[in-house]
Amino acid sequence: MPSKNLSNDAASSFYEFSLADAVITELAQLKSLVVRPSSVIVKYQGMERDPRDAGRELNVSAVLAAGFLRAGDRIRVTAQLLDVATGDMLWSDRIDADSADIITVQDTIAHRIVEGLRLELSPDEKKDLAHPATANADAYDEYLRGRDRMGRFIYHTLAREDVDAAIGHFKRATELDPNFALAWSALGGCYSNLVRKGFGDSEDYHHAEEALDKALILDPKNFEARMHMVFIHLSRGEKQKAREVLSRLRRRNAKRCRRAFYFRRAAPSRRRLRKSPA
Repeated sequence: MPSKNLSNDAASSFYEFSLADAVITELAQLKSLVVRPSSVIVKYQGMERDPRDAGRELNVSAVLAAGFLRAGDRIRVTAQLLDVATGDMLWSDRIDADSADIITVQDTIAHRIVEGLRLELSPDEKKDLAHPATANADAYDEYLRGRDRMGRFIYHTLAREDVDAAIGHFKRATELDPNFALAWSALGGCYSNLVRKGFGDSEDYHHAEEALDKALILDPKNFEARMHMVFIHLSRGEKQKAREVLSRLRRRNAKRCRRAFYFRRAAPSRRRLRKSPA
């Protein structure tokens, strides 16, 4: 579920979507766990909804409900993992941290979910989960802000100003930490979506490919970057290349690959958004 802004601080509202999105991104790499993508939880943002009701709608066995309170340079995150069928609390935690240390908050939540669900991880999965995406707090802050603006663009507004703002945040994240693979992947995704949503041109696909190539050099297992590359290949009529990338993705995580295609098709297009009633 999107996190609740308990402080009603508008300047911190970007955490509502981006914190949940970051946890989803981290957990989605685990083969033993099926995680619903951000595209299906975004509709609950800003809503007062019983987490178990949402969990039943999403057909999941457990749901994470979290809220955050930011005051000055401190942030408190309260989180509960609930069994959807029984209502039992699988775990709950309160995490107090410096607001600049949001990376630790996200990692703590991800690890507690794994512990609460008693998942058995492979050595590689344990290594990936223990390795933070970046050690640069400012770069991560820019990344979260970018994910929030990109989420608005894809799932709510399809407004050029949102994707432009997201590009700015991701660029700053990569400048602060040139080895931040997730930020490079997200930057490439912005340029790719510019074209796919009817705003950009072939030059934007070129920018997308440059950023995605950088992401894959830094992290060859980056699922998001490879999915964006599939759409770039398809846009150019390079069906064989797209099939080859998809084949590798299916071997690595077939369930995640199917979900990614299903929910990407369900995301609104610019044309459909214009036709929808106000």
